[in-house]
Amino acid sequence: MNVPQQRKALRVVHLVMAFLLFFSFLAPIELQIRLYVFLVAFPGAAVTGIVMWQMPRIRRLLRPRTEAVPSPQQGP
Repeated sequence: MNVPQQRKALRVVHLVMAFLLFFSFLAPIELQIRLYVFLVAFPGAAVTGIVMWQMPRIRRLLRPRTEAVPSPQQGP
C-alpha cells in the first residue's frame, strides 16, 4: 500500500468513526449500544487523527536505516 492509499484509508476510517460519534448523539438508540459506540469510535477517531497528523514522523521512524554497519573481521 503506497502513501496516498494509506492516507485515503486513514481518512475514510477517521470519517466513519466521526460519523458514528456524531449520529450516536442524534439517534434514539439504547444506552448500552451508545456506550459501545463511544468505547470504539472515540479512541478510533483519536488514534487515526494522531496517525494522520504524525505520519511523516512515523514513516521516518519505520524506514530501514541505510547506514553501513562495519562487519566484524574474522581471523585467519
